[in-house]
Amino acid sequence: MKYSLQPKIGTFLPSSFLFPDHISFTPFDATTAAGINANFDALERQKNVFIQKTATIMSLIKVIPKIFYSDISVGLKLFTEVLGFKVLYSENEGSEPFYIIARDAVTLYLIGSDEFAQRDRPEIRLETDDIEGIYAEVRQRDPSLLHPNLPEIRLQPWGLKEFAMRDESGVCVIIHQH
Repeated sequence: MKYSLQPKIGTFLPSSFLFPDHISFTPFDATTAAGINANFDALERQKNVFIQKTATIMSLIKVIPKIFYSDISVGLKLFTEVLGFKVLYSENEGSEPFYIIARDAVTLYLIGSDEFAQRDRPEIRLETDDIEGIYAEVRQRDPSLLHPNLPEIRLQPWGLKEFAMRDESGVCVIIHQH
């Protein structure tokens, strides 16, 4: 029995590729075919590993929201003084102060902009693995920031334990745990 390379080579080429008429594939014996098949199988495995690695290289890692304040000190109080975020970067010069703040795996941008603060009062959810600990921190640091609609930890019908905070500008932060 004689074998041809054309079917094996075809697995490495786009399906739309047509072999030109002037290319011929010389048939060969079973021993040669076995060696060639082993090489093509190794190449196929390498191709699959490459595809798997490159498919997992690019991924979205996190969302970093911008929160706008007419008075940036209101946001700094809520997030740094009460929730324990640390300032990673600050730019106080100019008309729009800018802060990058973080705690654990959460990063936020606080921006002083009266124009955007007037248009947008966000509600932000922060997930924790220790809602009682976060709640105790908030109650100790500034219980006046607890939202009147959800000032205590409550088990919600959708299965989350939650409490909420609202600063004087109207930004609402809901802390939840699964």
